[in-house]
Amino acid sequence: MKKALTTFTIYAIATLAILFEQKLFAQKLHLITGSYTKENKVGIHFITINLANQNIQISPLDSSIANPSYLFYAKKEQILYGVSEGRGKEKALAVSWKFNPKRATLSLINTTYSGGDHPCHLFVDLKNKYLYTANYSGGNIGVIPILQKGKLGNIQQVIQHKGAGLDTIYQRSPHAHQVIFKNQENQLIATDLGTDEIKFYSINHKEVQPVSERNVETVKTPPGAGPRHVSFHPNQPIMYVLEELSGTLAVYEKLDQIWNLVQRFELYNKEEKGIKASAHIVINKNAKDLYCSNRGDNNTLAHFRIEPNGRVSRPTIYPLNYKWPRHFSLDASESFLAVAYQHSNFIELFKRDQSNGSLHPLNIQIKIPYPVFAEFIDLK
Repeated sequence: MKKALTTFTIYAIATLAILFEQKLFAQKLHLITGSYTKENKVGIHFITINLANQNIQISPLDSSIANPSYLFYAKKEQILYGVSEGRGKEKALAVSWKFNPKRATLSLINTTYSGGDHPCHLFVDLKNKYLYTANYSGGNIGVIPILQKGKLGNIQQVIQHKGAGLDTIYQRSPHAHQVIFKNQENQLIATDLGTDEIKFYSINHKEVQPVSERNVETVKTPPGAGPRHVSFHPNQPIMYVLEELSGTLAVYEKLDQIWNLVQRFELYNKEEKGIKASAHIVINKNAKDLYCSNRGDNNTLAHFRIEPNGRVSRPTIYPLNYKWPRHFSLDASESFLAVAYQHSNFIELFKRDQSNGSLHPLNIQIKIPYPVFAEFIDLK
């Protein structure tokens, strides 16, 4: 009887796994992509992928905004925010559009000055009250009010970084590269690739200038590291820092109000040499897996398993056959991962094993000129 029950249990589990797999590949995935425009005019595309037959529908969405290199979708309001990565008050812009996912249309609401040259990252607070920009060449953070129906107001505050770093090419001046919130939206975190710093600013949305420049907590990274993006463990006092110039993931743990460097791992095989240019970092929902992309002469994806204490195991390195893997994202089910290859002009899809986080390339490639941003969006 026990043997029969065991056989039945195994059969039932196998059947459920097959049904789950069939359901998984019956679904459709949706992506919003941003590109450097260069000679092509369209910088934003809406992509639908039918996994059952691998049919791909690409809808060009915008042709008026140059270099929309980073985007942020406010699902409830159906507003898409972005940056136009240019120089000067007429070209360094924050942008808002009304997005209709059913019709695959994008309508420009307005643009406003980002606060500094070459905005490369943005973040919008949960109440859609402010948009924050990281301006790379400006070396500063811009604070822009969001008015009714997604319209952007004039720049309200600029926080200027100062200093330089060890690298005489990329660190001669500040280069703000990311802005995100932490905790209950009372802290704004900004990375500066040029000064080897991560800054923690206090936020008070009731103030005219909501970002306080007093008592700023600053974390110094190793000289020449070039911190690009950071992410935080949801339950542990752990910060993960992606160092662009060194091609490294660094792990910091906060003890007695001080961020201590506790781990540091290269994102490429040690025998490989040349330019390292780490790009993006993603942690899955249950904080068991962490992924990083690395560009330059060592194009890789690195997969770290996150331990219960927040620290990470040595990475699994996935060498890539394509050039310049930049932004990437997981879909809502965390079963798929999409990577934008800026210099290979397409987006590649991977299947993710949810039991161990491993990645497996699918034979799905989406041709987009110079893609630098690829984000899954959930239309349900």
